[in-house]
Amino acid sequence: MMKLPVQEMRRVGFDLPSELDVARAWSNWASVAQEFYSAAAVLYDARSETHARMHSGEPLTMTPRVIARIRLERPIFFSMAMAIELAIKAATVGRDSSRIVANTRMFFASHKLLILCRKISELCLSDAERKCVQEAEEIVRDGKYPVGLKPTDDESASLLPDLDTFLCTAIDVYRKLMRVASSRTNGGG
Repeated sequence: MMKLPVQEMRRVGFDLPSELDVARAWSNWASVAQEFYSAAAVLYDARSETHARMHSGEPLTMTPRVIARIRLERPIFFSMAMAIELAIKAATVGRDSSRIVANTRMFFASHKLLILCRKISELCLSDAERKCVQEAEEIVRDGKYPVGLKPTDDESASLLPDLDTFLCTAIDVYRKLMRVASSRTNGGG
């Protein structure tokens, strides 16, 4: 396998940041979180518009585009759950980026979102918000599959929570996390 001259490649025009530099910047984590948050919003709007048209009483041709927009719940859940996970990681990095060391697994590399939240002293979550973070954890872990990673024959497949209820709480959680991530007292400002 050919070894690429990565250091030399970075010198084309200007020096690009290393992966380590990118990992240590809370704003990079927050930026990707915002991308998933925006994706959830776009998908939710597309789904809502299609459902409104279906129930408007006006004729609606069931084109592949319309059919594709009817069942967007799982991608909406997954996008919002990923936004929460990345916002948790943005807040975590904003608190102490020095713990991210080259060639070492990141200290927060886990999908155990509730545990990560408990380590953010500036973050105060209600019971409903903690439940939402727990649901987000389950969605990130299992939400991209039709069943959990270890299917059994004595357990029914997990059901996703009510979408609108989840999103209302998830939006509040996301905003709190992003405020903590970007706060000056957090080292993020």
